[in-house]
Amino acid sequence: MCFQLFNVAEVALDLPIQGTLTYKLPGWMLERVKPGCVVRVPLRKKQALGVVLQVYQVRQELQELKEVLELLDEEPLFSDVELRWYSWAARYYMHPLGRVLSTALRPMLPFLARARTGKEGDCLTGEEPCFAPPFALTSHQSKALEQIVPAVCQDRFEAFLLWGVTGSGKTEVYLRAAQAAMECGKQALVLVPEISLTHQLVREFKSRFGECVAVLHSRLSKGGRAAVWEGVRQGGFPLVLGARSAVFAPCRKLGLIIVDEEHDSAYKHEEGFRYNARDLALMRGKLSPCPVLLGSATPSMETYCNARQGRFRMLRLPERVGGGSLPKTQIVDLRRSFKAGGKRCVISPPLEEAMRQTLERGEQVLLFLNRRGFATFLLCPDCGHVFKCNNCEVVLVHHLSDAALRCHYCGWRIRALPVCPGCNGTNISDLGVGTEALELEVKERFPEARVVRMDRDTTARKHAQREMLASWRKGEADILIGTQMVAKGHHVPNVTLVGVILADTSLNLPDFRASERTFQLLLQVAGRAGRGERSGKVILQTYNPEHPAVIFSAGEDYESFAWRELALRREAGYPPFKHLALIRISGPREETTSQAASILKHTASTVCLQPGPVQWIGPSPAPISRIKGRSRWQLLLKSSSRKELHRSTALIMEEARKKLPQRVILSVDIDPQSFL
Repeated sequence: MCFQLFNVAEVALDLPIQGTLTYKLPGWMLERVKPGCVVRVPLRKKQALGVVLQVYQVRQELQELKEVLELLDEEPLFSDVELRWYSWAARYYMHPLGRVLSTALRPMLPFLARARTGKEGDCLTGEEPCFAPPFALTSHQSKALEQIVPAVCQDRFEAFLLWGVTGSGKTEVYLRAAQAAMECGKQALVLVPEISLTHQLVREFKSRFGECVAVLHSRLSKGGRAAVWEGVRQGGFPLVLGARSAVFAPCRKLGLIIVDEEHDSAYKHEEGFRYNARDLALMRGKLSPCPVLLGSATPSMETYCNARQGRFRMLRLPERVGGGSLPKTQIVDLRRSFKAGGKRCVISPPLEEAMRQTLERGEQVLLFLNRRGFATFLLCPDCGHVFKCNNCEVVLVHHLSDAALRCHYCGWRIRALPVCPGCNGTNISDLGVGTEALELEVKERFPEARVVRMDRDTTARKHAQREMLASWRKGEADILIGTQMVAKGHHVPNVTLVGVILADTSLNLPDFRASERTFQLLLQVAGRAGRGERSGKVILQTYNPEHPAVIFSAGEDYESFAWRELALRREAGYPPFKHLALIRISGPREETTSQAASILKHTASTVCLQPGPVQWIGPSPAPISRIKGRSRWQLLLKSSSRKELHRSTALIMEEARKKLPQRVILSVDIDPQSFL
């Protein structure tokens, strides 16, 4: 038997496979290619880009291996630490490593393409940081920094929870900690849950440090994003700030990671590679090593529990900066607030009177309603017809601005016709209230007031949101109406009244976190009031005034809410006491998907013998049983052991894939945040 030694590279490709592919290295490339380099390889009859994981020699029976075609950059795009981090993420979230790496590789492709053609790629770099005079610290801020800065300087991993009431100066702690990292010659990475929150923080960081801040988010052009990412990789930006995907920023001298509003579910990516940026940040900090600072006024139950058990170090900011008091909250029971004629009101008499008094004093009002559009749905009272989406099992939302009914899940839309397709009746009723309807009512009741509405519809134009917020801060608007994007992160001292139009929108969702998220949102939006010298007031309208989320948020009592919520979670077997995996199946036809669900159930019953370390619930139709024309079912797995949960989930996925009908898609979500 004749054997020959081959120099080969193990390459991860953007393919739906768990493994890697092996390619032969040409002799000229052997001394140049290293782990982390990007190469072009043949794949079937095409070519593809991949990341080299390792280079080694193999004794192979005389059998032709395909050869690497091109080395795109002799400098590795990924460091050894980053490769270890991505490998961990692939295993933990049970997603192909090649596809995990492509999440980080994709922003760099325009830069690599220019480099390959011999053109000089644009590499943006920031200016040298200029440290503007900071504000005086409170004693609590000083104590927090005394714990954080040594970990930054010593390259030591430690997870900190900065738990501070709204207006307590968490941003100033971020700024000082980031400055400490930069003074040590390191990079600081700052994550925010949504693009809408980047504007406020960018303004704060640039006013302190100048133009050394790289801003990363999904609305950047491909070329602009590639140039910034390359600048970050080359160390040209000591401070990087961005939304969820910025966790993949190629910071080679990472000294600190800050996760603002760590509790926010927007850190969870809900498609494809279903990662949680907060948890990825913690593991990246551990491997780098560097400290990770999690900040929130309303920590997630998981983070709060980790801090209480000593896994994270808790840092408290219990008072507002300047000694200001937290706003007083008044609960309005909407069951008793009716307009004349029995029609339910949007703005209750107490809220209307408070708005009138606030405007007379020359102060500003924030009205919060987490529903877009004019009406939640349209109903024909004659025959009971409800206008629904053709592709999803959801009602269409009436948008008055363009006279359309829209699906907020797939984007399908039709004209809002005045005739019922079921009975040809013309007595169509708008039910439910959105921000459009609220805006009309506010303008009718306060015709002299300058009103601005901020939601996804009004901020679709580039820079629209930034312009609205700037106008709001300058006092050029009296009343701001908004959805969740106005609920956190904004500091406008002249806002002294916050009105929550309907506190119940998220309370009754089929999700064990519904109460927690409602509490967090109410407390966050209430914190926009009274952040200046004048005291603030919050009026909270609800049909459930006795609900714990409403009562404890009105009293700013996080700990009482947390202890009650944790007791319920322990009894029911939900995080943080048990770990979850959600297996989803979807198919083009209900019959086929239902058949696949039966196969999944049989597989789960074989793998997860009861009683055992892993419990399973379902499979059952998802609460929204059809989205974008695909029927949806799901199976929930629970276990107190992450190892057993991953083992059982992998076995179920492996066995079920062998038997599922064609065109049925099987996916898994580790630590799911959404069950809809």
